Amino acid sequence: MAPIQALPNGYQEAAHIVLTDPKRLLRLNLYALVPLVLALILLERWHAFARALWTPTLDLPALSGTVGVIIGIVSVLIVHEGLHGAAILAFGHRARFGAKLAQGVLYATADNAYFRRHEFWVVALTPLVVISLVALVGIAIGNDALAWALALWATVNAAGAIGDLWSSWFCLRYPASALVKDEGDGFRVFMPAD
Repeated sequence: MAPIQALPNGYQEAAHIVLTDPKRLLRLNLYALVPLVLALILLERWHAFARALWTPTLDLPALSGTVGVIIGIVSVLIVHEGLHGAAILAFGHRARFGAKLAQGVLYATADNAYFRRHEFWVVALTPLVVISLVALVGIAIGNDALAWALALWATVNAAGAIGDLWSSWFCLRYPASALVKDEGDGFRVFMPAD
């Protein structure tokens, strides 16, 4: 399918969501506790399960302490946005990266790009899926230091993906014919006029 660079005739705006609206941002930050806690529990259980089945085969050093935590958090933020950019590129658009530091938000977006609903889901959820899978494999085959680092990575990523999860959930209320225009700090949904 060819990328959509301009809003097709007959489409009209159905919703405009600004994720950095102070009230919404506060709610999303509170909601982020859910994937954070779930990730912690699931990754700990996965680590215990993997250790019960086999001995780690990958013995890599991992950074620990404050420096390791800071490097882990910063690197996962960069990789997360890079994966959004890769998904945007896969759908034929050019990614643009930015930050709204006052709100603590990094983003990847595509100017003048309209995503089909399923494409928007892929762009939104790619970092959560890819980083989670990498962490699961690494935790299973890596030593405990690497497992700890990857668990931190995946947990921070899961909590940070709350905007992506919420946006994907919000778009479920619209049919597959909907188009979504990502605006970095929010998005607009367009529907064919009746």
